[in-house]
Amino acid sequence: MGMRENHATYKHDIADCVSSNIKLYADDTKIYSELRNPTSDIQMLQSDLDSIGHWANASQLCFNEEKCEAMRITHSRDNSSTDYTLGSTLKDVKSLKILELKF
Repeated sequence: MGMRENHATYKHDIADCVSSNIKLYADDTKIYSELRNPTSDIQMLQSDLDSIGHWANASQLCFNEEKCEAMRITHSRDNSSTDYTLGSTLKDVKSLKILELKF
């Protein structure tokens, strides 16, 4: 998920509002989680998205919705998708770039 921030000090407290793993790269924020129990873990990940949405509003920041994406990595042949939201529904993608590296 791409996010533009005005102050670097905001980046450190965003991690406090999620239970998923979080990575911060310059002005990008990535959250991810291994889904061991899909039903509850999907709800937890959506809850984390809701939490960072509330965090952004409280911090008077916003996420660039055009850059917000969801990617699922799986060994199974399950091609189902999940409609994660962060203000609007996140676009499902098959690959993404982090620091110009494509995954």
